[in-house]
Amino acid sequence: MSSKGADRYPDAAHAVHLGNLLRRQGRLDEAIEAYREAVAREPANVDARHLLGSVLGRHGLREESRAHYLEALRLAPGDPVVHSSLLYLDGYDPELAPAVALRDHVWWDRLHGRGLSPTPAHENERSAERRLRVGYVSPDFRVPPSRGSSCRSTRRTIARASRSGATRGWVHSTPSASG
Repeated sequence: MSSKGADRYPDAAHAVHLGNLLRRQGRLDEAIEAYREAVAREPANVDARHLLGSVLGRHGLREESRAHYLEALRLAPGDPVVHSSLLYLDGYDPELAPAVALRDHVWWDRLHGRGLSPTPAHENERSAERRLRVGYVSPDFRVPPSRGSSCRSTRRTIARASRSGATRGWVHSTPSASG
């Protein structure tokens, strides 16, 4: 721990609180510094690791973000908020292997999915000749999937299946004011 950190953050809780303030102000580099100091002072602090993972992910440092989420889950395996944050990160990582993302979702379902509403039966025609229609929504319902890099592999998969004639796929985007 640096002497600067000792002066600025009396303990891990203060470092987390300062990190929260800095994050809300959009000062991500400084928030990362505060959360790193909290983790250095108290490595088993699940909140500090979760918040650090969140800010690192927003900053584009997905591998390091993922490492902090996984460590937080090792420390608190039943925490659905941290676990959901990991899945959210998965949705924005174009480099993540689909098998890893599937494993993470199955893991979440085993821990947290019990008691959720069962999937309703659909009245769709069940025929091998029927074309399958597929749509995709971004993980946060904000960034249109046609513009976000997170959905490239999904879009490629849908496009390949559409070309084969077995499915009809599309990705819909509503233009935003910024873009």
